[in-house]
Amino acid sequence: MTRSKTLPGVLCFEGEWTDDLRNNQSVLPTLEHLKRLEQLDYIHRDVATREELSYYAGRFARRARREYASFRTVYLPMHGAPGALFVSGTTSLSLSDLAEDLGSTCEGRAVYFGACSALRAPAQVRNFLARTSATLVCGYTKDVDWLESSAIDLLLLPALSRQAKRNGAEAYMNSNALAAFTKKLGLTFRYA
Repeated sequence: MTRSKTLPGVLCFEGEWTDDLRNNQSVLPTLEHLKRLEQLDYIHRDVATREELSYYAGRFARRARREYASFRTVYLPMHGAPGALFVSGTTSLSLSDLAEDLGSTCEGRAVYFGACSALRAPAQVRNFLARTSATLVCGYTKDVDWLESSAIDLLLLPALSRQAKRNGAEAYMNSNALAAFTKKLGLTFRYA
């Protein structure tokens, strides 16, 4: 009898990409693909308000040590601006707001801001790391194309989830084959 292996997990809170209710743009197919390839497991929640984000983060945090210990990466795909994310077209959250809402959800985890320019605010990133006790934060300092960032997601999410060394995911993403691509997109890593 084959025992199923525990895959590293990603907790994903995805914001709304557009006000058009017919639009079904989502990172969910990427997560599904990575799960089918046995690269990771995932929890995905759509969040369109600060209250929804806070609610799901609280549910996760209360059970993280016991039930969700293998979920070592928090993924936040949303529209972004320097030092902020948009859960919807009208609701933006500063990194300080996010630190308050996510709190212990990020403790001991990698946090990936899949959002344009969100990490182009170094002081706010340092504050987020300190307030959440995340081990690292990564994301973009530039505006990025959807397809290009999807390609990064396919490589980065498993690397973050499996990181054995403190900077293992960063070293992989900055390897010779990927260095020019990650530099073009402004993918950056910051550590606690």
